[in-house]
Amino acid sequence: MWLVWNFPVIVGIICMIAAFLPEKLHAVKEPIYTEGEVVGKVCQMQTRQNVPCFAPVVRYQTENGECTSTARILIPEWQYDYQNGDKIKIYYEKTCPSVFGIVNSSTRKYRKIFCLTAGISILIAYGVILVIYQ
Repeated sequence: MWLVWNFPVIVGIICMIAAFLPEKLHAVKEPIYTEGEVVGKVCQMQTRQNVPCFAPVVRYQTENGECTSTARILIPEWQYDYQNGDKIKIYYEKTCPSVFGIVNSSTRKYRKIFCLTAGISILIAYGVILVIYQ
């Protein structure tokens, strides 16, 4: 019974903790950090919601020379904020330089805002319900 009454508190705390967890989706074992330049974007339609998503195409220097590659993460059109010529910080895999990730990508920022807002809202709503009905 204790778990049922405190379930909203547990969910709210989990949401707030999730906002600060490191992003592990595109983890790189031996990251090498560098700066790259956005030289284009690839568009792909997300079928469920029929929303265009973009992945930046980035040119950067590796230990073996220059590399131009497409990011492995798709960003919805309304979140995509990279323009051609933008300099961005990236990290790439030492053994496979064409696999890279964007440092501090906008998707992490939106995930953090969403999780914090959801967690705080749940806790406030639960507190209001407790005050009103007890």
